[in-house]
Amino acid sequence: MFKRNTSEVTQRLTFAAMMLVLSLVIMIADSTGILRPVEQVTSTFLIPLENASNQLGSNMSRFSDFLSDNEKLRNENASLRQELQTALAEQGKVAELANRVDQLEKQLEFRANPENRKYTVVNAQVVNQDASGINQAITINKGTNDGLNRGMPVVNTAGYLVGRVVSVETKKSNVFLISDNNVGVNVYTQRYDADNKRVPIQAVDGTALGQFQLGNRDKIKIGLIQPDADIKVDDWVFTNGKGGNYPANLLIGRVTKVSSQDGQPEKEAVVRPIADLDHLQEVLVITSWGTT
Repeated sequence: MFKRNTSEVTQRLTFAAMMLVLSLVIMIADSTGILRPVEQVTSTFLIPLENASNQLGSNMSRFSDFLSDNEKLRNENASLRQELQTALAEQGKVAELANRVDQLEKQLEFRANPENRKYTVVNAQVVNQDASGINQAITINKGTNDGLNRGMPVVNTAGYLVGRVVSVETKKSNVFLISDNNVGVNVYTQRYDADNKRVPIQAVDGTALGQFQLGNRDKIKIGLIQPDADIKVDDWVFTNGKGGNYPANLLIGRVTKVSSQDGQPEKEAVVRPIADLDHLQEVLVITSWGTT
């Protein structure tokens, strides 16, 4: 046991002495310049490896920064998209409220007009517009429960004629617009000068008929006008009250064209409705009318 320990100690001392001698030899060789060629050769191989290692570390750091920045941009983009959607929703609400206010103001103007005080009206919302192309019609959310009957005239919130009730249920009604060829309205014309003063003319009486289903882009026409009748472009067209189907003096539209029919002495006039028939949202049904 003692001999084994002595042998191990001797080996360790011998190894330490050898390492010490080797270190001294290397130090002496380095100080004398003997190892300089070896260092140069070693540097030739080690420096590129060191540079490559440093570049790899730098690239890894940049890539890590890129991933971090990319994640921040994605989060920021998602946040901006959400803000945009919220803003658009708010914009839509504001537009809807502005439209509602405009409709209410027009109703107040209509009811405040002394000429319209003789009308009893029911306010209704347009819930459907016929998009089939078969009829120019709308569906409103009022019916017999609200006192509506077939044949009642319908105006927009400004009081311009838009159509007539053709069928009624308890809670809704269908309305043919004045552009539908199932609708005819007895009318007269009136003219105003540049100062909006009424010009005395021999008013033209006739029947305005819807033209939509005839495949014609002209929505309303007045036909069978006498050749010598005083009617011109920009004349205004109103209901004349004849026949009792409509109150008198409801504004319908304005003349945009006057022409003669082929082979016929009579003239016809194209009328552009004043009401926007394609974008009705709210209407007034005239349930009764009479003198004030």
